[in-house]
Amino acid sequence: MQYIFTAILLALCDRFLKLYIIRNIAFGERVPFIRGVLDLTHVENTGAAFGRLQGMRWPLVAISAAAVIVIFALILTRKVRRPFAVWSLTLMAGGALGNLVDRLLYGRVVDMFLLTFVDFAIFNLADCFIDVGGIALCIYLIFISGREDKEAKEAKEAEKASHGGGGDG
Repeated sequence: MQYIFTAILLALCDRFLKLYIIRNIAFGERVPFIRGVLDLTHVENTGAAFGRLQGMRWPLVAISAAAVIVIFALILTRKVRRPFAVWSLTLMAGGALGNLVDRLLYGRVVDMFLLTFVDFAIFNLADCFIDVGGIALCIYLIFISGREDKEAKEAKEAEKASHGGGGDG
């Protein structure tokens, strides 16, 4: 349950930052935050990542809601047990929930982070949670999960061999 609570808390952090941006930065305005690295701005996106699927509010609502429901189900039913994987999913759920709330309430999401040292899409805190969680989950699946499965299988085989192996006469 702590993971669900954390996902909701992450979505609330995203929401409060978006409200701060809406109230304090005019639409389209840029405010230097970390000179040469990051500006804060106020833009709105009716699509998904990198401006894809513009104007597709309800399909994006459905996808986001389904993602949150599936992730919460995986966590609550303990289908995913390893903490690294569960925390990865928690980050993704928090981000998806944050953007879902915007899409439900306004039909768009507020984006505010503008990288100034590279040409990149403007994004928000929820996007950061989704991306970091997704990258962490990929790292888990590629580098950790298979190794854990292999180690568990080897331990099981070693235990079987020690119980089934020869006895004392």
